[in-house]
Amino acid sequence: MTAVLLKAMRDLRRRRLQAAVIFITTLLAVATAAMALMLVSQPGDPYKAASADPKEADKPLAVRTEVGFLRLGELEVAAIPGEIYPELVLDKVQDPPDPGADFP
Repeated sequence: MTAVLLKAMRDLRRRRLQAAVIFITTLLAVATAAMALMLVSQPGDPYKAASADPKEADKPLAVRTEVGFLRLGELEVAAIPGEIYPELVLDKVQDPPDPGADFP
């Protein structure tokens, strides 16, 4: 067992980038699982609107949304559901677009 642990530690020292990627991926997976468990454990309907109480007008407003935000030290990650089109990222849009390409 000791030999296996020593071999694993040597491999981690040699492959620092791969170890960092695996660590970050595992950390994000654990954070996602924790958020999912928190959301599942919430009672009631998350989209049910409550009546506004004038006494609570000065309290901060919270909005339930599908957008997620994760902060790990100085790293900030926004989790936005949906698909990012390469055209939007690369700033290249086909003109004129193919008929029925996005909405058949």
